[in-house]
Amino acid sequence: METVEIEPRDFDLPAAPFDSIVGGDIQRNVDIAHGILKGEGGPARDTVLANAAAALLVCRKANSLPEGVALAAEAIDSGAAMEQLQYLRSFGKGPEDILHE
Repeated sequence: METVEIEPRDFDLPAAPFDSIVGGDIQRNVDIAHGILKGEGGPARDTVLANAAAALLVCRKANSLPEGVALAAEAIDSGAAMEQLQYLRSFGKGPEDILHE
């Protein structure tokens, strides 16, 4: 195992202050998540893109962090990510129902 330090520039994403990505109570976090899934830009979306890009790189679905960002952005912007959320919600009541429309 290797430890690596990464920064926003490694993803081709802008840096943002920590307080611009801080969530809040459940409703605030739901609103942030829905905004991201509906295509709103900003530091919260960039954070999601960076995390998804790292996961895509680790599982070899992307060859670089910027490529992973592009793939994640495509999934969000095409509506595929929102469709997956709706699919998961279709399984019934539970904590995931917090992310309601």
